[in-house]
Amino acid sequence: SGIKSNCKNIQDTFAGVYYHYDCSDFRLNFYLRMFYDKDISNSCDSKLKAEMKELLLNHAYWLSTNKTFFGKQNMWTENHVLAYHTAAYLSAQLFPNELMKDSGKKGREMMEEVKPKILDWIRIKRQVGFSEWDSNTYMAVNICSLLNLYDFCGDKEILAEAEKMLDIIFFIMAVGSFYGSYSGT
Repeated sequence: SGIKSNCKNIQDTFAGVYYHYDCSDFRLNFYLRMFYDKDISNSCDSKLKAEMKELLLNHAYWLSTNKTFFGKQNMWTENHVLAYHTAAYLSAQLFPNELMKDSGKKGREMMEEVKPKILDWIRIKRQVGFSEWDSNTYMAVNICSLLNLYDFCGDKEILAEAEKMLDIIFFIMAVGSFYGSYSGT
């Protein structure tokens, strides 16, 4: 019953995603984790899941010529870039034959478009490190996005690269911790 009562509170977060408020990409990744986790998904009522599905199918995951209102979201920092690309890929994977309305592409087409962007983000971070160095808040967002990819992505290449990046991040955190506190360099 705890999950059911929490599911009701989730609906209150939909407006922020619909209007593209800042951090809506974080919420999208949370919704996706719910969709992919069958224990949670099966605990939520069908109306809530239908509304969530519509948000996932209608969202503008990146700037496009079809979108006339971009909202107030930040899309350019490294944690947001990965969060949006992760949400786009995993939404498209969930609904491969359905139209992702903002892009005008079917889910499987969106997956093809977003895969290189995710792999490029990981490659760049491995080569040059993080611009949001030692940020405990932004590193957590990167971890959440990478864990969603690791836990739910059906593409073996993305999954393997996400796992390697998580290993690197956890090493960085271990080295940057002092008596159990992630304190930075």
